[in-house]
Amino acid sequence: MIDVYSWDTPNGQKVTICLEECRLKYRLVPVNIRQGDQRDSSFLERFPNGKIPAIVDHGCQSGRPVQLFESGAILHYLANRSTALAIKGPAEQAAILSWLFWQVSALGPAIGQWGRNAGPDGTAQVEVWFRQEVIRLMTVLDQRLATNDYLAGSAYSIADIACFTWLRRESIYMRRFPFDNLPDFPATRIWLDRIAERPAVRRGLAASATLTTD
Repeated sequence: MIDVYSWDTPNGQKVTICLEECRLKYRLVPVNIRQGDQRDSSFLERFPNGKIPAIVDHGCQSGRPVQLFESGAILHYLANRSTALAIKGPAEQAAILSWLFWQVSALGPAIGQWGRNAGPDGTAQVEVWFRQEVIRLMTVLDQRLATNDYLAGSAYSIADIACFTWLRRESIYMRRFPFDNLPDFPATRIWLDRIAERPAVRRGLAASATLTTD
């Protein structure tokens, strides 16, 4: 059994989708980031960065629980924990890790900062910069998907999961800043629709949504 400490955010959704794809048993533990649960001492003792998602895997062969934080690290761990999304060789691993790290270090932060600075408390100059950076990154993504079904090539992977939750139409950021406000990214739209149709993706999103249900 894997305990998942999370909230219904793009980063949290990555983990529940991956768990559903890998067909691993898990239990959700709500961490209400709006109320500051992630700053509780009991949470920080296990996960010192004070962020969600985080997991504790109680089903390891060693018999000792494994604790992880940071969504990219969790996805990589889960993909190697199951055969469903197993990384098959050096070339595939290189592509998956490149695009996974691209999401956690570039795409996610840029979208997040764009959203924060577009509000009434934001800075107009900074908002414009991050909007242009999001467009640049989306162009990189669309060019990749124009010649590949998925980010690592022909096979769906954790890299696709990582990017999908931030860019799907229902995400908190795309509701505020829909593609209608951006240049056209046709390959990305097709890719998003393809992933959204996966049964495990639907189950993972539904599971994550229960975390914020009153």
